[in-house]
Amino acid sequence: MPSNSEFSFSVLVGGHAIPEYGRGGQVFVESNFFTPASYKDKEEVVVDGQTEVNEWPVTPYTIEITTKPLTPLARYTVSVDGFVVTKIYLTGGESRVVKGFRDKERGGLAEFVFSLPRYPKNKDDGGKQSPEDVGTIRVTSNDTWEEWLHRPRPVTRGRKGTAFVPATKKDSRMVTGGQYTMVTTRMGRNIPTTGRRTSSSSSSSSSSSSSSSLSNSMWVTGVRRGMLEVKCRMGDAVRAMGFQIRPYPIVLAANNISAGMVYSHS
Repeated sequence: MPSNSEFSFSVLVGGHAIPEYGRGGQVFVESNFFTPASYKDKEEVVVDGQTEVNEWPVTPYTIEITTKPLTPLARYTVSVDGFVVTKIYLTGGESRVVKGFRDKERGGLAEFVFSLPRYPKNKDDGGKQSPEDVGTIRVTSNDTWEEWLHRPRPVTRGRKGTAFVPATKKDSRMVTGGQYTMVTTRMGRNIPTTGRRTSSSSSSSSSSSSSSSLSNSMWVTGVRRGMLEVKCRMGDAVRAMGFQIRPYPIVLAANNISAGMVYSHS
């Protein structure tokens, strides 16, 4: 997993961290569309005035951030394909799983899913995302402290709709130069949540109760402490870099079924 002196993070499929491949200071993961957790997604799109029905396999994933025992309190910003998903506060020895995008239309969360890039809706659609963002999961940490003396600030209620726009094939060509198939992230199935407040993350450590109450305080974000990222690639791109694809176990937590070893078919 990408790691520095204060924290690390992993990409999980079916509750298990998937294999990583390192080269030139970068970390890559294979986006496998043929796992026990994968499913078919369908979408109707209007392309040049005509309706097309597209269906393709997708694989849901989550992001787990873990801080090292002596790490000071920091704010962690999670970004997917350049879009900021959530900002959470963690101190030393804590772990948090980020499950998906906030979904205002359906309520709850929308899964992160590995997917092929979407079709452009017209000739001007696409090419808007930075090449370093497409197919990238990024976690940035910043100093943070409580602002004890501050002037009252107006409080805005409610949330805007999710602004995430999946990358197009044109965006992916900016990264690949047409040499291999690109993988991006989309919003998948809805994950219902209970309670008054919808959260894009969930605690996986008993010690994280201290950080869960920080959202009710006034906090200041300071200088960046560190940044880690993972590049998501399909199997052919991973092989082209000279790596041998490694199998990995997936356990479907919802059904409590061990799927054994899963091999790449991409």
